[in-house]
Amino acid sequence: MIEYLKKNNLIDLQKLLLLRGKELFLSDNEIYLLLHIINLEQLNGRGLTIIEISKYVGFTDKVLDDTFKSLLNKELVANNGGLFKIAKLEQFLLGKYDMRQKEDKPADLITVFQENMGRLLSPIEMEVIRNFVMQGYSEQMIKEALKEAVKAGVPKLNYIEKILINWRENGVSHRYDHNKPQREVDYDVVKYDWLNRE
Repeated sequence: MIEYLKKNNLIDLQKLLLLRGKELFLSDNEIYLLLHIINLEQLNGRGLTIIEISKYVGFTDKVLDDTFKSLLNKELVANNGGLFKIAKLEQFLLGKYDMRQKEDKPADLITVFQENMGRLLSPIEMEVIRNFVMQGYSEQMIKEALKEAVKAGVPKLNYIEKILINWRENGVSHRYDHNKPQREVDYDVVKYDWLNRE
């Protein structure tokens, strides 16, 4: 029955969102933002950038970021290369999607970066992260470099890039690779008296 309704465009997500939003514990800001995304997506026929969305909603940057983070976390909005689209909203509103289902799913790189940096990324920053992958760095390696940068208190992309370059130059394939053979120490060099050249 639901497939028939969807196929014939008889499900009105906007009305369903207004009727069930509070029941499903969505905040007013989340409902308002989702309504705008639905409308703008229908008008444009594609996903939208944050800048495009911010022109239509009267939120401050912080409120917009927090609301987007919440919707991304609930998987009601998807970030596809800087374009935001409605994700599992229809299933959620129809009771076919349980928020607990997503707990085991690994997060994509962009989401991991946004969570660790505490903000949404710009399209340029997303492109830089995609370039890390295109340069041959594994997702695990990129996440480990991000973790190192956050621990050092410098969660910046250029710092993360320097970490990755350093690891590549030194042959590190995993940050803490216990299987990697240890370099043999030449004890004759260590015991050499460098001051007296003996």
